[in-house]
Amino acid sequence: MGYCVLRYIKYENDAFFRKSKLTDEYLGQLGLNEMQKKAVHYLKEHGKIDRKTYCEIGGVVRTLATKELSDMANNGIVELIGKRRGVHYILKR
Repeated sequence: MGYCVLRYIKYENDAFFRKSKLTDEYLGQLGLNEMQKKAVHYLKEHGKIDRKTYCEIGGVVRTLATKELSDMANNGIVELIGKRRGVHYILKR
């Protein structure tokens, strides 16, 4: 099951802007912990994240980072790109 990451909002001047649907409130409804929320915010700013970066920004061990990133991928929030050492994650479109 995937989640729509962006939605369009129409303003008075008929210009369309994309607004992220991944707010803290919405992420909480998805059952994400605080570290996973930090990772989503990091992804929104930087575009991709790997296990090493997840460990650094969250202060977690490798096994926990792998488990939490895999959980996010299984829930359709992020998409796994690459294999082995080149694996990184991006927000699911």
